[in-house]
Amino acid sequence: MTFLKIYISDYNKLYLTTVFSKNANELISTSTFIELDTNLVQLSIAYLNNNVQSEAISIIVDKEDNKYITGSYKVNENNQDAFICKLNKNNVEVWRNTYRSSKNEWAKGLSFDLNGNIISAVVLNSNATISDGNKQLEGLGEHDINISKLDVIGMILKYRIFTS
Repeated sequence: MTFLKIYISDYNKLYLTTVFSKNANELISTSTFIELDTNLVQLSIAYLNNNVQSEAISIIVDKEDNKYITGSYKVNENNQDAFICKLNKNNVEVWRNTYRSSKNEWAKGLSFDLNGNIISAVVLNSNATISDGNKQLEGLGEHDINISKLDVIGMILKYRIFTS
C-alpha cells in the first residue's frame, strides 16, 4: 500500500509525504518528503528514517519554509515508535522528537496554533518516553491519545493524555 499526503503552502509550493523504496532492490520503504513548485517541478527530495521502515503521516510548513513532519517507524517486528521532526528551508533535519515504549505509538497529525506553536496528536499504547528531555508520558491503557504543544525548537510546552 502506498501512502500519500499532500500539503499546499501559502507560498506557492506543494509538499508531498509518501512512502516508497528508494530503489527496486531495496525492500525497506522509508518516509519521503518531496517539494514541488506550482508547475510540478521537483525542487528537492529528502528521505526520513533512512534504512528503517517508516511512514510520514502529516506535514505543516511555517512562513520561514521550515517543515514539520510526523509519522511512525518500525523498531522491530512487534513495535513501532512515533516521531516529529523539523526540516529547515534546505530540508536538513534540525531536530527530532521520538515517542518510545515497549508497545506501539502512532503519529496522527500536526497543526499550528495561533502563536506558531506545533500541536501534535500521537496514540500511545502504554507509558511512553519522549526524547525531549526524556519526559515520561503516562499512558493509562490501550490507544490513549496524547495531544502535545511544542515550540519551534521541539520542546514540549504542555501535554494532555485522553484515556480510552
